[in-house]
Amino acid sequence: MNTILIIVAVVGGSGLLGGLMNFIIADPQTETPLDWWKHLVLGIGAAYMVPLFLNMISSGLINEIRGGNESPGDGSKLFVLAGFCLVAAVSSRAFIRSLSERVLREARNATKEAKEAKKQAVEAKDIVISSADAEPISESDATTDALKEQGRSLSPEQRKVLTAMTRERFSLRSSYGLAKETGLEEETVNTVLSSLMSQGLVGRALTPNGNPRWYATHHGRTVLALNTHGSEPPEMGE
Repeated sequence: MNTILIIVAVVGGSGLLGGLMNFIIADPQTETPLDWWKHLVLGIGAAYMVPLFLNMISSGLINEIRGGNESPGDGSKLFVLAGFCLVAAVSSRAFIRSLSERVLREARNATKEAKEAKKQAVEAKDIVISSADAEPISESDATTDALKEQGRSLSPEQRKVLTAMTRERFSLRSSYGLAKETGLEEETVNTVLSSLMSQGLVGRALTPNGNPRWYATHHGRTVLALNTHGSEPPEMGE
């Protein structure tokens, strides 16, 4: 006989027996009285939810019963499966409610995680640009001393955001990604980006979807480099 049919028969039989046991031991003072056939229906339903429960707890019981190409099935595990189904059927109402709530909770968590992953994927899909696309500083721009002074006037938040942007030299960054990296609130990051942009330290571009992405200009990299390492301004990229 096919193993799957045996499993189906064991689960169904256990559900019937467990439903009948539940009808016999049901306490009318603590539970709403039901007709005997309703107990059987609940018992069978609860029993057939057991494979779902086993899958959720990563149990390999069904596969152990079925076996595979390399190992034969273990028929003795049918008693274990029958025991699970009997327990579920005897406590059918509580088991069904509990499992249903768990499935819905995990479904909500999965949806939330999927949305978070999608948002992170959008942030991770930063558009690569060459720093040569940023405007270089001409000979008529501020002197090195003035650039150092501009760097010293940066607030801790501005310095933190600008530093985060220069760690990835050729990528555009989202405010969400910068907030996550710096530990600042996204609203604070947006305010800082606006102030840095007004000083010519960062620039803004748009993705094909119209979402803003930010990058450190050559001016911004130079100011940060002079105030971090005391080095000469970085050379332009190819």
